[in-house]
Amino acid sequence: VIYQSNPKDETYGYLWAPELHYVDGKWYIYTSCQMSDENTVKHVIVLEAKTDSPFDGFKFLGHINRDVFAIDPSVYVDEETEKMYICCSEVVPDVGQVLTIQQMKSPSEPCGERVIIAKADLPWELVPPYVGRRSIVEGGYFIKSPGGRLFIAYSANGCWSDDYAIGLLEYKGGDMI
Repeated sequence: VIYQSNPKDETYGYLWAPELHYVDGKWYIYTSCQMSDENTVKHVIVLEAKTDSPFDGFKFLGHINRDVFAIDPSVYVDEETEKMYICCSEVVPDVGQVLTIQQMKSPSEPCGERVIIAKADLPWELVPPYVGRRSIVEGGYFIKSPGGRLFIAYSANGCWSDDYAIGLLEYKGGDMI
């Protein structure tokens, strides 16, 4: 066990979908937890390795967009611009669960607007019973090919269903946001 949610850090409940990333010479874990003991809505937090080794434990570094219902954080640092981005699955009222991207000022501090980059609108993403209830896209993960192409793999529909499927977004250039 490297970290447990606790009232001192204002982290509650279980941690959801952690990802380990090496950024600027340090190890970080991006995950989400409940907003409070009473509120099971999740938001993103970041943990930082206590030393250069991810095996020496992690400390709580901060909340990211504390009031936003978001899970499945993944980060990417553009090698050319050195800009850092975070992609999350966010619940947007009257839209559903979408993928958003936001630039990061540091590994724990977002800056600028969150922008929706994917929402369920393709037939394979809208398999009943999700249509009319809440559409779901989640689990975005940055993948850079050896040839330099950048993708975000993601999943759609309920993870508990037989209709859970994987999609792929491709970055075609220009501003990420």
